This record gives sequence, structure tokens and C-alpha cells, in this order.
Amino acid sequence: MTTFEDATELGFAVKGFLARPPIDALLDPSLPEDVLKQRLEMSLHHLEKLDAVTEPEATAIRDYIRHGKLPAPPSGPALLTVGSTLITVVLFLHAVGPGSLFGGMLQGLDHVVDATLDGRLHGGNDAAVTCAAIATTQVLQGLKSVVVEVDTFAVTGLKSGLKSALGLKS
Repeated sequence: MTTFEDATELGFAVKGFLARPPIDALLDPSLPEDVLKQRLEMSLHHLEKLDAVTEPEATAIRDYIRHGKLPAPPSGPALLTVGSTLITVVLFLHAVGPGSLFGGMLQGLDHVVDATLDGRLHGGNDAAVTCAAIATTQVLQGLKSVVVEVDTFAVTGLKSGLKSALGLKS
């Protein structure tokens, strides 16, 4: 159960993250790729040592940073974790390609990893997940164009599921 002190700590961590100036790839020069990769790896190491990501999650993300090897999609009962959020960001940004206002996939991932580490250091695991989710939203809002393929069967299934959940008849 969350205490008032925990909620206050989480609120301050999120407020601190949101007070940072937003990244603007058009105005802010990006770091060289090798420096950015080192920074990402150091941040992942910190997150791993703080128990915010598991060793397999950190290794999967590192393999992408170093070798371009995509991680497996997250699965299991606990899908809203720091590790699953970061892996989902990697997979989505890789699928989108270079169409990000953040200057590219590594810059977008760096923004999310940095926010996650900031949240973890200032407010624990709940703040890490919250800041990761906020940063992910910021990165996704910076996308120039995303082509989404919508499967007709999925839309029909979604409509059917919503109708039955709301008790509506077809």
C-alpha cells in the first residue's frame, strides 16, 4: 500500500522531470553516436545496479545499442516495468525508423533512459516507471510520420469486445 510520503516522493520526482527543458533536435546539437552509445550503456548499468531493470532486459537493450540486434517483445504477468517499457520503446522506434524529431532512434531511447534513471534516483521504482512512460509519450509525440497497419479482424474483435464489456447487443 502506498503511503502519503511515497506519493509525495513520486510527485516530486515527476515534477522534477517535467521541469526540465524539452529536447529539441532542431535546436540542440546531438551527441556523436559513439558518445551517445556509451552514455546509454552507463545509464543502463546504473538502472541495473539500482534493480530498476533485470540483467536479461539490460543485456537485450545493450545488444541492440551495440549490434543492432532487436530484443524479444516483453511478455509475462508484469508488463508495466521499466525494462518492458524500454524494450517496447526500442522495438517501436526501430520499426518507425529515422522519422523522429528527437534526431533518431538512439536519441529517443536516450531521452527515455535518462528520464527513467532520473525518476529512479529521485523517487524509486514507481517514479522510474512513471518518468519512463512520460518520456516515451514525449518521444512518440515527436514522431514525424508513422504508418500504422490496422488489421480488419483486430478492429472487428475490438468492437465486439467493447460491446460485450459494455453489455450492448450487436
